[in-house]
Amino acid sequence: MTDVTKDLLEALKAAQAYVCGPTAWTQEQEDTLVEAMSKAIARAESALAEPKPDADGWIPWVGGECPVNPNALVRVRFADFLEEGGCRACQYQWHRSNPHAPSDIVAYRVAGESK
Repeated sequence: MTDVTKDLLEALKAAQAYVCGPTAWTQEQEDTLVEAMSKAIARAESALAEPKPDADGWIPWVGGECPVNPNALVRVRFADFLEEGGCRACQYQWHRSNPHAPSDIVAYRVAGESK
């Protein structure tokens, strides 16, 4: 279980106690609960929004707009497991095909900035 998952679980349990509990909460307790829930949600959203690189530095990609500066030099891995690199990010097709094609980008890593 990750720290993000633990934070969310704790916030949900506190919310459940608030909603289902037999006793009234003070304003301070309510404020603490809302703050804990807000922090847990923000952490979870941040974790979901920024994919983390794997041990080799590859960042998973599911398609969409180019995730980096268009002038960044990138290395990409395609669905067919071929890799290519040294080109500017704007030179690649970052959107996914439908149905998926072997040339769809499935991971990338930034190699530097273009001069």
